[in-house]
Amino acid sequence: FYPPSEGFIENVRAPAQMLQLDWVYGYRGYDTIKNLWVLEKGELLYFVAAVGVIYDRLQETQRHYTEHTEDIQCMELHPKREFVVSGQRAGKTHDTRAHVRVWNVNTLETIAKLGFGECDVGISSVAFSSLNSGLFVAACDQGKEQIMSVWEWKTGGTLLGRVATHQEQLNGLSFHPLDNNLLITFGKN
Repeated sequence: FYPPSEGFIENVRAPAQMLQLDWVYGYRGYDTIKNLWVLEKGELLYFVAAVGVIYDRLQETQRHYTEHTEDIQCMELHPKREFVVSGQRAGKTHDTRAHVRVWNVNTLETIAKLGFGECDVGISSVAFSSLNSGLFVAACDQGKEQIMSVWEWKTGGTLLGRVATHQEQLNGLSFHPLDNNLLITFGKN
């Protein structure tokens, strides 16, 4: 911040109050799938830029998850609908690398931060496992080999495995509904 060289600014101190996010306008739907969920209380969950939005249509209020440092590119709701996994694209600085976050839908608290420093370009898709109450999280990187990683997120992010998917463009990822050892990816070709 550089004050004008000519003018009437005498005291150049930071404001006493910080800006606070009040409302998010818009919806990211042009390049994503699985981007809107209805929660148990009827609230809508979606993402815009680097913000996870929980919108209460009846009360006309929003709550915001703001821990991501770059645009959220994918999101998935936990099978018990109490947690969310979201993946962001990579930024230009060390602190804004691509990674995955697991957070509580009620308290908006970050529970786990996964893959920080392991992903190149950004996270193209995320998924919770279904048979073991969502204990595993899978994510695919948008790098050249589309690396898919699987973590046990409740133990602090224990990496269970990584494999290249070799697809041109990966659009989605899902655990098989009857076997947590099988994962399904889909995309272009």
